[in-house]
Parts: sequence; structure tokens; C-alpha cells
Amino acid sequence: MNTPLFRKLNLEAYKPGRSFLNKKGQIIRKGYFEKGYLMDGLVFMYTSDGKKYRTTHYKDGKIIKVENHQDSKIIE
Repeated sequence: MNTPLFRKLNLEAYKPGRSFLNKKGQIIRKGYFEKGYLMDGLVFMYTSDGKKYRTTHYKDGKIIKVENHQDSKIIE
């Protein structure tokens, strides 16, 4: 009998909540969701080469802070 192989992911837990990954395995949304909407948590945006360029913070379903990471340039 073969043992299944699982991919090891290096994730930070956000409790209570859930995390969503893109196809490259990067976290794009993590936090507490209600009826499909992010209520409390973070949304990460990445460039095409995989560098994080923006983090948006949500509290009670509203944007409270947008963090732009200066070391990344957006390439479209």
C-alpha cells in the first residue's frame, strides 16, 4: 500500500478564520468570513513574479488600512 504524499505549506493561522491560497500557494485572503464576505482579516496582493505589493486590513467588513510595500513594483 502506498502512503499518500502531501505538500507542506508554511501558513500562519488566523484564528478564528480561514485562509485562501492562489495557484502558487501564496495566501491571498485570511480572516473571519461571514456569508462569503471578509469581515475581519487581511487581503494580500502579489506581483506577477510573486512579491507582495499590497496588504489591505479589514475590520467589521470595512477597509481600515491599506499597506503598500515599497520594495515591489507592479508589473502588468
